[in-house]
Amino acid sequence: MGNEYPLIHLFSTYRKKYFFDANRNQVINVSDDVYAYLSKCMESSDFFTSASEIKDTFFVQFYERALSKGFFSSNRVKKIRHIATDNIPYIVSKGLNGVALQVTQMCNLRCEYCPYSGHLYVNRAHSGKRMSWETAQRSIDFYINNSQDSKYIGLAFYGGEPLLEFELIKKCVLYIKSRVNNKEIRFDITSNGTLLSDEIIKFFIEHDFQLMISLDGPEEVHNRYRKFVNQKGSFHTVIENVKHFNAMYPDYFKRKVMFNAVISPDREVSCISDFFDHESALSTATINASPVSDNSLKDDVAIHVSDEYSMSIKFENFKVILNRLGLYNAINPQRPSIFTGNYENIRELSKNLIPINGLPESFHPGGPCIPGIKKFFINVDGEFFPCERVNENSQEMNIGNLDKGINYDQIVNLINIGQLTEKQCKDCWAFIHCSQCCSHCEHDGKLKPELRLRRCGLIRRNLDADLKAYCMFKEFGYDFGLEKSGYFCDETR
Repeated sequence: MGNEYPLIHLFSTYRKKYFFDANRNQVINVSDDVYAYLSKCMESSDFFTSASEIKDTFFVQFYERALSKGFFSSNRVKKIRHIATDNIPYIVSKGLNGVALQVTQMCNLRCEYCPYSGHLYVNRAHSGKRMSWETAQRSIDFYINNSQDSKYIGLAFYGGEPLLEFELIKKCVLYIKSRVNNKEIRFDITSNGTLLSDEIIKFFIEHDFQLMISLDGPEEVHNRYRKFVNQKGSFHTVIENVKHFNAMYPDYFKRKVMFNAVISPDREVSCISDFFDHESALSTATINASPVSDNSLKDDVAIHVSDEYSMSIKFENFKVILNRLGLYNAINPQRPSIFTGNYENIRELSKNLIPINGLPESFHPGGPCIPGIKKFFINVDGEFFPCERVNENSQEMNIGNLDKGINYDQIVNLINIGQLTEKQCKDCWAFIHCSQCCSHCEHDGKLKPELRLRRCGLIRRNLDADLKAYCMFKEFGYDFGLEKSGYFCDETR
């Protein structure tokens, strides 16, 4: 597709027809006839010539009016360049909002789909490496020194299984509290939940930790993949710890404990959703459910998605829609489905559909985040990475270390990942709302344009689905602007 085409995307819901115009960042409802004419124009070799040849009075009036308002422009971005490129040194040296410390690469589980288990992925495997106190202390000092403009301090702990290094975590918490006295400090930890003890729980409460526990569903689902080193299932240990935690401190548990469920796409998920709904300790909890990651897979590994899985995901998303429209009373109104988080994509889209007067000359597709604004990951050796999800074995993902400091040039390279596929990006209607990051196009230590392009179809399909869902909500009179922050809080109408 070339510049003889506008950057538009046609789509329809069950009720109505629409097009999205990237140069206006707007969704426009059109009649069936206008939609048919636009479809015909998009299928031709020259959109504008085809549009000018249509004699239908109503279409002519619509088209001329739309052109006068800046719609159907063939304007393209002239240069792919992230808007933060020139400010990276300042942003990262002054504005780190959060740092995650990999306190250990050891883990007491061997989850089959774990990026670090060595079975499916090219990432480093579990090892016996532990972060030393010297490295932890230097990491905290580095963070404090590079967060002068941040409104708060966010320190997270990651592994492996971080609770294997609970004593180190305690030292880190007390140390950063002794160094910071003029800002709010937020603590987060991601754990498999097998090592929770009364001592650890009390420490979390004392320091107001946000805790993410990995739990995939009922016993037969969880134990299929989440096993101890001796291959014994971990479900019983985790669920007993969770029930005990909830019984001891129910208010804190409800407010600060969340669950991560990794869903294998080879089966349907209704039993998982039912489990979280009906297990009393979990019925009010926030669930972050996501499929097995397809990043950094070995060359001979493919993730197969079953028909049952696809249909069950559609059903779970449908429950969310019905709940929002007041047509489905879920057991937990704030979590009508374990995939409630998917709704956040639509909610974010509703906030980002802000009209513009054409794409600027220099811009970058959405997707890449600036390291440190959302996440900044320091591994056991003091090496820096954009987040915990990238391949630690890749030099392309390495953005510095404690000895040499931040590699600003490498950060600039990663946030400008769209330059790999500049021509294709410029001609893509999903340009603004692209969600592809650098981790999606890295393999064998290199950033590869073919990997980025391979994912483009999925990105556009997902955006198409979100646009349809957004319009469907609007058709039923739903007002996103009345929502409060967070998942499904009570609305004031």
